[in-house]
Amino acid sequence: MGIYTNTKERLGKMWRSYRTAIAFRDLFKTPDGELSNDAEIVLKTIAKFCNAESTSIRYGLSQVIDPYQVAVNEGRRQVYLMMLKKINVKDEQINDFFEREVSDG
Repeated sequence: MGIYTNTKERLGKMWRSYRTAIAFRDLFKTPDGELSNDAEIVLKTIAKFCNAESTSIRYGLSQVIDPYQVAVNEGRRQVYLMMLKKINVKDEQINDFFEREVSDG
């Protein structure tokens, strides 16, 4: 591989990363940069499914830690955390919308 090929591949990866960041932003944020109402609903649903607010450790029927379920749960959490990173959500924003959910009933 020559320098041109390596540079072209790196530029391609950078472009895809940039486009992915823009796509996440456009899907989840309003023009002023806040999370949209729909984004909050989707993120809350995904957070619940991904065990974002709890430990990944699960016990099997014999009360022994189930390593397979732990791996599944941790994989789910990684997807959720990757989404938050891509849309550049701050911890304060996450805490705010989880607190609103609790106070809303």
